Amino acid sequence: MQKYKNLWKSNLEETEYFKQCIESLEERLEDAHHRIVMAERLCMNNAALVHDLEQKIQEEIILFRDQEDGGAENTFKHIYWGVSGQLMAALNENKYIRQFLQRNVLPKEKDFLKLRSSLETKADEYRKEIVEATPKPPEPEPVVEEKPDPKAKGKKKGKKIK
Repeated sequence: MQKYKNLWKSNLEETEYFKQCIESLEERLEDAHHRIVMAERLCMNNAALVHDLEQKIQEEIILFRDQEDGGAENTFKHIYWGVSGQLMAALNENKYIRQFLQRNVLPKEKDFLKLRSSLETKADEYRKEIVEATPKPPEPEPVVEEKPDPKAKGKKKGKKIK
C-alpha cells in the first residue's frame, strides 16, 4: 500500500511539473505565433512596398525616356539605384524573416508534441497501476434460506414468569 502511496505522490509531483512545462510551452508557442503573425504582416507590407517601388521605377523609366535631356540619364541612374536599393533591402528582410521562422518555430512545435506524448504515456501507466492496485470487492456469499423447524410450530419462546 505504501508503494502505491509513493507512486501517487510522485505522480502528483510529475503532473504538476508537466503542467508547468505545458504552460511554459504554450506561452512560448503563443509568443512564437504572435511573432509569426507580425512577421507575416511585415512580409505583406514589404511585398506591397516592393510592388509600389517597382511601379515607381516603371514610372521613372517612362518619365526619363520621354525627356531628351542629356543630364537626365545620370538623374535616372541615381533614382533607379536608390529605388533598387530599397527593393533589395525589402527582399533581404523577407528572406531573413523566412529563415527566422523556419529556424525558430518549427523545432519548438516538435518539442511540444513530444512532451504531450510523454505525458499521455505516463498517465496511461499510472491508470494501469491504479487499476491493478485497487482491491476487488469480495464476492457476496450466497444466501441460504433456513427452513422453519416443524417441531417449533406453535411454541413461542419467551421468558417464563414466576
